[in-house]
Amino acid sequence: MASIKTCPNLKTLSVMAALALSLASFPVHARERLSWDYSGYDKLQTLFDTESGPLYGERSVGRAYHLRFMVEGESLQEWTEILEIINTRRRDEPDDARSWLERFQKQGNETCPSDWTTIEEQPDSITFRRTAKNCQDFDDQDAIYRVLYGKNNVYLILATRKGEMDKASREGWLNVLRSAEIKR
Repeated sequence: MASIKTCPNLKTLSVMAALALSLASFPVHARERLSWDYSGYDKLQTLFDTESGPLYGERSVGRAYHLRFMVEGESLQEWTEILEIINTRRRDEPDDARSWLERFQKQGNETCPSDWTTIEEQPDSITFRRTAKNCQDFDDQDAIYRVLYGKNNVYLILATRKGEMDKASREGWLNVLRSAEIKR
């Protein structure tokens, strides 16, 4: 199931995002939720603080729930910069964040060899950058990811730019991703 919407204001968006994540994972994940601060990246803050709010899409595939927020571009299909949040059950994922990254690198390199850089690693999370160039079927992309492991959930937060991110964008996205935490 997929949908595309615009949100009327920040308060409504915040409530909808929290409710959507809670409902998508209910009842197995009802005790955990993702919290993050968008104000660390100017483009994202401007987007979320506008009257109309961001263009976003949501879908649920099996036990995974996926939110996409267009930061720059024409649509969710024709984007230049995008923020995505994916929630899955921990029991459906590798045992830890490092193993998750190793599996993702293996799968990713099969279809698109990329440059991978680990930025930060903690026991329950890992932040990394993937730069993909000259891949078949999609544009060159520069992405920063953060994987967070909770007791029952795994959250993947990723910011992707077609082409290459400039230094200010990378730092802004890192501020946002570093603020992400799982609350119980």
